[in-house]
Amino acid sequence: MPVDPINPNTSNGWMQLWHDTTIAPSHVQIVELEESSTTVGNGTACVSSVPRNPPRNSFSARGHQLINNQNYCQKLKKILNPGGPHWNWFFLGVYVLSISLDSSFFYILSIDGCSECLALVKNLAFALVVFRSLFDIFHVIYVIFESDNADVDVPGNNSWAINARKYLHCINAILSILPIPLGLLFVVVPKMRGLEFEVAMSWLKYLVLAQYVPRTIRTYQLFKRATNGAGVYAVTLANAAFSFLVFLIVSHGFGALRYFIAIERVTVCWRQACKSSGCIHDSFLCDQYLGDRRILNTLCPIKIRDPTVFNFGMFHDALQTGIVEVTTNFHQKFLYCFQWGIRSLCSAKNCGTSVYFSESLFSLVMTITGVALISSLFENVKYYYKEISAKMQMQEIEKCRLFQMLCDDLQQEVRNYHQTVRQATEDFNVYQFFNELPRGTNRKFKLQLCSPVLEKVFDRIDEHFLNAMLDLLKLVPYTERSILVHEGSGVEKMFFIVRGKIWSEPTTIRTTTFSFNASNDGHFCGEELLPRASVLQLGGLPISTRTVIAHTPVEAFVIEADDWKQLVNSFMLPDDQLPYIFRLTQKI
Repeated sequence: MPVDPINPNTSNGWMQLWHDTTIAPSHVQIVELEESSTTVGNGTACVSSVPRNPPRNSFSARGHQLINNQNYCQKLKKILNPGGPHWNWFFLGVYVLSISLDSSFFYILSIDGCSECLALVKNLAFALVVFRSLFDIFHVIYVIFESDNADVDVPGNNSWAINARKYLHCINAILSILPIPLGLLFVVVPKMRGLEFEVAMSWLKYLVLAQYVPRTIRTYQLFKRATNGAGVYAVTLANAAFSFLVFLIVSHGFGALRYFIAIERVTVCWRQACKSSGCIHDSFLCDQYLGDRRILNTLCPIKIRDPTVFNFGMFHDALQTGIVEVTTNFHQKFLYCFQWGIRSLCSAKNCGTSVYFSESLFSLVMTITGVALISSLFENVKYYYKEISAKMQMQEIEKCRLFQMLCDDLQQEVRNYHQTVRQATEDFNVYQFFNELPRGTNRKFKLQLCSPVLEKVFDRIDEHFLNAMLDLLKLVPYTERSILVHEGSGVEKMFFIVRGKIWSEPTTIRTTTFSFNASNDGHFCGEELLPRASVLQLGGLPISTRTVIAHTPVEAFVIEADDWKQLVNSFMLPDDQLPYIFRLTQKI
């Protein structure tokens, strides 16, 4: 016996009603309701139940208020939680700025051309330390409140591999936030004297470069986490933007490193010159200046390129322009080195290098990195263009009236097929795409659109014959005023009109004028092929008795006369009877 959930007269209905009323908590206060009627715009009376004499200071009201407060606190905690997913983009930006800031530590040294000594830019060093400390604080906060300390992606249930992945993740996070440059500048450098200062500066270079590895890995992990769950289009755009951002950061790093190595090459030349001239070369720091070193300007000419005296190689341009001088502003140094890094990575062609090992290694690494970054950037941009084209193609498909006439399941099949075969082509043709659908989807597509037309043409039809005929149909668009069938010419095609209007011009043989509207059942023309399909000879086509013209843009499924003849002949029964009957009375 079916249960009526509304009518409680049945036993089951009463039991259900009893169950609903008895499972309520005993402490909930029963509130008497009263009905109120409201008239809506169309004149219908809307009945609603409102509490009569609502309770004051009841436990239920207090409970609801407490629950609302808890929900508000949970939402606020979720928003302010630094480990939440919405904060990933913020911390990603902090990481990117922090990595960009690390390269600026190479600008803290300058050359005093008058005294021929090295000057430590203390204001810049102090600013860099302050900003780096601020960014490191954000890093520590994110590590502490990070909900998942490792992006675990290990197949199976291998707990050892999962724990190892987490430990490596934590170690990488710790290494990425170690204040190595800060400790070197505040603790080590002030205590250095003589050659120890130059050694400390060399260690600053190596330590900053070494910390690039964990910090880059950390940034990439944050980027993957920030884009996790986004759509294909958003991820593709983010990958292209991230590749371009990495290219800019690396360009800035190579430009700043070239600046630093150029100063190192000058100190090497000064030391060699002092050995030959007898000047004091314990320290070239301006604060520890000893003796007269004006002779260094002659033995180490910076402004004039003279490889016979000292070959500065690819760093001579930076020295000749005076960009390493203490009198040059920081923004001038930054922009000059930045543009040099971009230009060098793009062209992968540097100035002539000397036989100096560090210079050759620097040039080699920069060339390989430039080729890799440019290739990666082009691939991401190409893939982004492909996704854009695919999105525009899908929009064009969805705007097509034929696609809108399909059922939801078939529309999803078309979308899935386009998702697998999408290509970034400028000459995309939506009708060609429909004709190239998979065989099963193509048959469903044609059958759903051609059903109204086929019902007019055939009284009954064999399933195998129908499938074979659907395989031969091709979707063809025709513009307005296109001639489908010409009077007095052979009928080469049969047209199953799916959308559009056609009409026939009055002739001496037939004067019927007809039209088809997309909202009605389909129509057809070229039906002269139907009664002669089984006896058609090669080259023997029936003659049309009228001219059929597309009155509006027309979309039709077309079958060629030769294909129709072969199809009918291949399905002939032993008694030479076709496995279907034509509705010749419906012929136009």
